[in-house]
Formats: sequence, C-alpha cells, structure tokens
Amino acid sequence: MLNRLQSLFYKVQKGGAYPNDILKYEADPEFPFLISFPRSGSHWLRIMLELYSNRPLLVRSFFNHHNRNYLLFHDHDLDLTLKKENVIYLYREPSAVIYSQMAYHQQSLDDEKLVLQWAYRHAIHLAKWLFLESSTQKKTVISYEDLTLCPQVSFEKICRHLGLVFDEEKYWPVYLNVKKEYVQLKTKHDKQVINSSPGYELNRKPFIKNYSGLINRALISVSAELLGEENKLIQLFHA
Repeated sequence: MLNRLQSLFYKVQKGGAYPNDILKYEADPEFPFLISFPRSGSHWLRIMLELYSNRPLLVRSFFNHHNRNYLLFHDHDLDLTLKKENVIYLYREPSAVIYSQMAYHQQSLDDEKLVLQWAYRHAIHLAKWLFLESSTQKKTVISYEDLTLCPQVSFEKICRHLGLVFDEEKYWPVYLNVKKEYVQLKTKHDKQVINSSPGYELNRKPFIKNYSGLINRALISVSAELLGEENKLIQLFHA
C-alpha cells in the first residue's frame, strides 16, 4: 500500500491531475490507454493530441485546461502486467529506442551487456502488445515511423480510435508547431526527454551501426521463443 500511495503522490505532484481521477480511470478497462515502451515518441504524440482536442491527459497534462474531460491515459507497462480493453499502441524501431533509452539513463554506449538487456526488454514488450495479449477489444497500432512519414494518415487513424472528428485545417498547425524544440519546452520537468547535448545526434549513427545486428538477434530470439516464428518481430522493421 505504501508504494501505491507514493506512486500516486508522484503522479499527482508532477502531473497536476486529481487523485480520484487517476484512480478512477486507471481502473476503468474501457477508458482509452496509450501504451508505449519508453523513448518511442509518446511525449510528441500526447502533446499533439492535447493541443488538437483541448482536453487533458492522464497521468500528466502538458497544458492547463478548464475541464476534466480526459482524453486518454498513458502507461509504459514496463512490468507487463497491464490488461486493457481499449488501447492505442505506439512503437518505434528498436535501435533508435535503445539508443535513446541508454542516453536518457546516461549509460555507457559501449556496454554490450546493457544493450542486449534493453533489446530483450523491448522485444518482449513488442511481442506482448502486438501479438500475445488477448484482453484488448479495441486496439489501434501506430509506429513512430508512420507518424513521421505519413503523419496525417496516422493521426486521423488515432482520432477515429478516440472518437475525435479529424479536421485537416485544425491538424496541420498543431503538427507544424510541435517540433523537437517545442516538446523540449513542454517537458522541462525532465530535461532528458529530448537530449540536446552536442554528442547526442553525433553518437546515434555509430551506435546503430555497431549494435543493430545484436539487437536484431534479440528480436529473433524473443520471436522464436514467444511467437514460434523467429522472423515475426524482425519483419516489422525490415519488410
């Protein structure tokens, strides 16, 4: 109980939501949940959705609202225990996720063991939410890459899931405004959300080049063990 209270206090302190609202919607299986492994682009998507809908989010809103008409609840499901009926699942190419994760935690990029640990954790997360879980009655799957390459199509798909009317004239100003610098501005509570250190972009390409093979082997291993087909996860990113 103490850990639960501490967790709730942290959410309220950081996000500003009403405690009873957090408990109410977290326990509601029909309320829409956005689920993503950390570093998959959820801050960017949540800020766009909040601006577009003018509705607050749980557990954290990035803007002040004069309503409690919450749009969705975001959770990383790192312990893989979450069961929900109404889910938007956001995922991203593993090498980019793992690089960003290690940079966020300020871990050594030369630590092969840590790279492999993150690769397995991410692969298991993908396997659960893309293939294995059976509690979801309504699910929309979106990749970060689709959000960048065909943003309107992806955002419209998310709007349909949430019951929002898609308005192209309303959408594009939001999309064009919410760039990297804007996300960084709205996430001052956590300066590592978007790492702006000079070496961040410089180190990304060599990291992916050095470890993409190792990360792919983790995907193959998890896919074979959990899904019975070793290429099922790899095919998501190398079709």
